[in-house]
Amino acid sequence: MRIVYLLQKTIILFLLVIISANALAQSKRITGQVVDQSSGEGLSGVSVIVSGSSTATTTDDNGQYSILGRTGGTLVFTHINYTEGRLNIGAATVYNIGLIPRGDTLSDVVVIGYGSVNRKDLTGSVGQVNVEDMAKAPVMSFQDALAGRVAGVQVITNDG
Repeated sequence: MRIVYLLQKTIILFLLVIISANALAQSKRITGQVVDQSSGEGLSGVSVIVSGSSTATTTDDNGQYSILGRTGGTLVFTHINYTEGRLNIGAATVYNIGLIPRGDTLSDVVVIGYGSVNRKDLTGSVGQVNVEDMAKAPVMSFQDALAGRVAGVQVITNDG
């Protein structure tokens, strides 16, 4: 009889531990604002990610965000023109952060027909066609207007 009583107490204690651990691991809604640290203006398009999970969002036009996270987790804030920011999630539900602008912003980027590349990394030849000149050409299609305007470009028409 005493063994049954101890077994019941052990099971109840075990269930309480599992329930309390589960309650601590519950997700909570976290909100806040991401601003430029130098100007104080809200930053739009900042990626907000809960580290180690697939939970992510981006900030709106005013820098506001809302995401589900767990106590003990880490929020990671990234933007192409700013240094990465990190905040540990504690008991609070509102986390504001200021990101520092990076000094190494994008330089010249060349957009080509099949992608984009930094100007310093560009090898080969890139041609340029003036659209206004093409519009003046007395041709029936874009392909015909493009023919002969850029070196190395061949336009082949498959119809009769």
